[in-house]
Amino acid sequence: PTAPAAQQPTPVVAPPPTVRQPETTPDGKTVYPGPKGKKIAFPLELYDESADGAMQVQAALARAMADNRRVLVMWGENYCGFCSELHDLLEWEVPRLRALVESEYEFVKIDLGKQFSNQKHLDLAKSLGTDIRAPGGGAPALTIIDPLTSKGAASLAGSGMLAKPMTMQRVYDEQMVFGFLSDNRAIPKVAMSVVSEQLVFAGRAGKKLLVWFGEPESAASAELHRWFNDPAVAETLGAGYLILKVDPQRMTTGRLVMDRITEKPGAPCPFIAILDSMGRPVDAGALLAGYPSTPSQRSALRAAFVAHGPAINPSKLDAALAKLPETPAEPKPRGPAQP
Repeated sequence: PTAPAAQQPTPVVAPPPTVRQPETTPDGKTVYPGPKGKKIAFPLELYDESADGAMQVQAALARAMADNRRVLVMWGENYCGFCSELHDLLEWEVPRLRALVESEYEFVKIDLGKQFSNQKHLDLAKSLGTDIRAPGGGAPALTIIDPLTSKGAASLAGSGMLAKPMTMQRVYDEQMVFGFLSDNRAIPKVAMSVVSEQLVFAGRAGKKLLVWFGEPESAASAELHRWFNDPAVAETLGAGYLILKVDPQRMTTGRLVMDRITEKPGAPCPFIAILDSMGRPVDAGALLAGYPSTPSQRSALRAAFVAHGPAINPSKLDAALAKLPETPAEPKPRGPAQP
């Protein structure tokens, strides 16, 4: 008899690959999977599409000039996934990059329009040394502007920042971006020289020199920085004082100057001191440590300003002090935007 035919195994067919379809949010945004497991919703909310880029730059230059920093512009558009990734890298993913940007730059994001349709901003970028349409250009791109000249000091195209090899876990070369930002910082000022110079200017103007010490990482310092730079506050205090900020971290000999003036080595920021013509505190009441949160601290601050700045209008001073929050604003948490 004939042997039965061997039973053939049923072939196993692999299932078709799963295609990840974009999601849609209730407000009409389209969400795609991005690097490092993130989700990116388009259009992004990085760029103000209604803002005038030239005005953004001018305002940033004024702020940078007041604090011996430079302006960092990130050019891009709200339909650019690479722009989202670079922004995350600078703003929250890499602490040393975030600290460098916050301490040394005024960070501005300027919209180029969908598919680079904003010709005005393309021309602005080109005038600052960043040609978006040039070979190897594109977005995002970074431009550093020197407030002393209002001209572009350095530029880095997005393609030049890409990691090699580029992967979903490493899109940009972090070290390259850090080196670019670190190498193009403003030249640090020498605190001793600046204080000596401002003492001369104050004496010529018949005023006292008000020196306050603040550091980038301090929320209290950031609040005082906003307050001293408020136009109404600056006008009120300017009647009796020349105001100078000294950053113990960013200025050469800054910590040495602070230790000498306060006679409290290693004291934390902020710290306010009113100096005589020799660069010494006028009296014990002219040294004010910490952020003036309590009524007694604010009373001491007011008394010191009035005692050593007789030209100051007391009612205007009260209005100025009312602008100073009782507690410093906490920095906003950093992290990925949730679609």
